[in-house]
Amino acid sequence: MSVISNMRVRVNSMPLEAVKSIFEIAGVILLFLTFVVGAGVLLIGNKINERQAERLRQFDKDLTEAKAALTKQQERAIEAERRLLELRESISWRTPDRALIPQLAAALQRFPRQRCAIVTDPADPERAFVLSWIVSLLATATWGLEAAPPSFRSELTFMATNIVLWVSPTAPEVVLEAARALVPAMERGGLPAVVLQSGWGPQPDVAPPELIRVVIFKKGPRMTVTGNMITFEGLPTTQFFGSGPPR
Repeated sequence: MSVISNMRVRVNSMPLEAVKSIFEIAGVILLFLTFVVGAGVLLIGNKINERQAERLRQFDKDLTEAKAALTKQQERAIEAERRLLELRESISWRTPDRALIPQLAAALQRFPRQRCAIVTDPADPERAFVLSWIVSLLATATWGLEAAPPSFRSELTFMATNIVLWVSPTAPEVVLEAARALVPAMERGGLPAVVLQSGWGPQPDVAPPELIRVVIFKKGPRMTVTGNMITFEGLPTTQFFGSGPPR
């Protein structure tokens, strides 16, 4: 009680002007501190906003670049798919239109009972549709279809593409005419074809001279036969067949 009494005496003994001055100074100090704190908050807030804005700009930039990269990848994927489809079309047989057979067969009927045998790979399902169409065409043309001996399949090892109408070196002229007449019929059906007059293998050709061997190779670049030279469209490959120098 004595301590409290002493404090009251001291306070009461201080001039009121001094007490007022103390409170005014304290108010100024508090105001200054409020200003400093407010300024600090503003500065820190601006720094945070700048950093957030920079991060947002960087995010937008990264997002834009990612979208551009994704667009390029999609374009590349579309282009790759297009090229793949083109490649598949170039190496895959298409089923010819059967509605063309009566019209095409009419031009071949001037060679009735022309002997022919079809050589193909039965394990290749794509060639089955081509085989069926050719059989229908030749049957409608009244050509004489014969079963190809198993030995004939060795011809499929020859480096060739599409359809090769293989005739013997000793084939009569009428057989050559029939083979040449078959080429445009094949072409109208979408089957590139060439006539190849040559023996096969190291032994004398076992095929009869009157027989046309219709050999179905894999789909590929168009072949051209000039003399005893074979070239392929779009390729630098050149192949020679038969005996003797190129001619």
